[in-house]
Amino acid sequence: MSSVALVTGGTSGIGAATARVLVSQGWQVVICGRNAAAAEALIGELGQEKVHFESADLEDPTVADRLVAAAVERFGRLDALVNNAGICERCPTTETSDDFWRRHFAINCDSAYYLSRAAVRQFHEAGHAGSIVNVASTYGFDGAPYLAAYCASKGAMVMMTKAMALEHAKEGITVNCVCPGSVDTPMLEDLGLRQGIAKDVMLERWASQSPSGRVATPEDIAHTIGFLVSGAARHVNGVILPVDGGVAAG
Repeated sequence: MSSVALVTGGTSGIGAATARVLVSQGWQVVICGRNAAAAEALIGELGQEKVHFESADLEDPTVADRLVAAAVERFGRLDALVNNAGICERCPTTETSDDFWRRHFAINCDSAYYLSRAAVRQFHEAGHAGSIVNVASTYGFDGAPYLAAYCASKGAMVMMTKAMALEHAKEGITVNCVCPGSVDTPMLEDLGLRQGIAKDVMLERWASQSPSGRVATPEDIAHTIGFLVSGAARHVNGVILPVDGGVAAG
C-alpha cells in the first residue's frame, strides 16, 4: 500500500511541486486549496489514482478534521501532513487592522495547529507512526519591516514545531519545519506587484542577496519536504531547516 500525504496550499507553488515530488516517490497525495481549476490540471498531470483534491478555506478551524478524514476515506490511510498553506502581505504595524493580523495567524499558524492535531489523532487511531512538515519561512526567525503579522505567525509555527516534536517523539511521529528564503512562487510575484515591482526585478533583487546567486525554485523546497517525510529521515525530528541558499549562514 502506498504512503499517503495531505498537502495544504497544494494547487500551486511549493505545494504543487511537493505533490509532484511525492507522487514520483510512490506516494498518494490529497491536495487542498481553493483553486479548483489548478487542482484539476494537477490531477490531469499526475493521475486521479495518485492525487485527490479537497476544496477548503483554512481560515475555518472546523475543516481540519474533515480534510484528514477525506484522506483516509479516499486512500485508506494518512502517513504525512505538509502544512504549506500561507499568506504574506505587507503593512505598516500602525496601519495593521485586527482582521489583517488574525487572518495571517489563522492561515499561517492556526490551520497548521488544527491539522497537526487531527493528523496526530489519526496516527494514534491507526496505530502507526507519521510525519508532519511545517513550511514556515526564514522570516520565522529573522524580522522584516512591514511584515510583522507574517513574521509573528511563521515564528509561532517554528515554536509549535519544536514543542510537538518533543511531545510525540516516543510515538515515532516526527515534526519538522522547513524555512524557505526567497522562492520563485506566485506569492513572491504577488508581493512584488503589491509594491509595484515587476517579477524579474524582484527575482534579481532577491538573487543578489543570496550566496547561491539565485532564488530557490518550488522544487528545491519540495525535495527537502520529500526527504523529511521519507523513511530516510525517521530520526530527524524537531529540526528548523532553512532552505535559502546559505543566507542564514551569514
